[in-house]
This record gives sequence, C-alpha cells and structure tokens, in this order.
Amino acid sequence: MSGLFERKVAFGGSLLDVIRLSPTNAYRPIPGSTAETVGEASARELEDALLKAGAKNIAAFIFEPGTYDDRFHALDALIEEAARATPGYLGAESWRSPDGVLNNATYFWETEASLRAFSTHPKHLEAKREYTRWYKGFHIVVSQVLRSYGDGTIAHITPNQRERT
Repeated sequence: MSGLFERKVAFGGSLLDVIRLSPTNAYRPIPGSTAETVGEASARELEDALLKAGAKNIAAFIFEPGTYDDRFHALDALIEEAARATPGYLGAESWRSPDGVLNNATYFWETEASLRAFSTHPKHLEAKREYTRWYKGFHIVVSQVLRSYGDGTIAHITPNQRERT
C-alpha cells in the first residue's frame, strides 16, 4: 500500500475523521486492476486501514425518547459536533427496537481515553444534567471489541477480521 495519505471519508453513514487511503481510493486504480476488481481492492484496502485504526471501544446509549424541544435539538447538534471533534472518534450508528420504543445510538472510539474525553465534554455534561426533560429513560453500555467478523457483504466501522479464502 504505497502512496498513503490522510483524508476524511464517509463510511457506512459515519464519518471516520482520519483514515489512511491509497490512490486506489482516490479514483486511481491500482496497477493490474480491472473495472471488475478495483471496487473489491478498494474495499479491502479501506477495511485493512480501518482494522489498523481499530474501533476498540464502544459506548451504546440506549434510550426511550420523550418530548424534544428547540433546546434539545440545539444541544444535540453541539454534542454531535463535540463527538466528531474528539480525537479518537471513529463513527456512530443508530438502531431502533422492532417495536419502535427504544433507540440505540452506538459510538465507536479508538481508545478508552477518547471516549472518556467525550463523556466529560461540557456540552455532554450539560445534557446529562437535563436528560429527564427529553428522555423517559436510558441505559449505557460501554464495551471493548474483541472480534468483528461476518461474511464480508456488510461494511461496518468494525471491519471483518476473518481471513478471506
């Protein structure tokens, strides 16, 4: 992987602040690639770069929404901005329970220290103090990634760690 450079990249609906990409991902095909193979090579290279960066820490914020007001939306935007600006932030994804009652916002962090830095950001602390205005309840799960794998058909912030055959 020669010619690496740093670039912000949209990946799976999340923003990975800094990822190392080769010219493959800068729309210059790798030598010997064809139109049929360049996408796979690009995806493999991005996955390898993500694996090296590694999403090692996860904070899942599971909550039941209440009533949102203008103050909530303003503070929520500031918190999102703070998360993205925190060194070590890798991305986020959101899920809703099948019955639509609970939401889950999962944030991926390179280190536990980066997660801790975000959790003590002044705007985040302000929202924590006022959560009962906007949520009926919440639960947070902080965990570390041991493994991440699948059949390779779904791109994810935690890339497939299984060897390809």
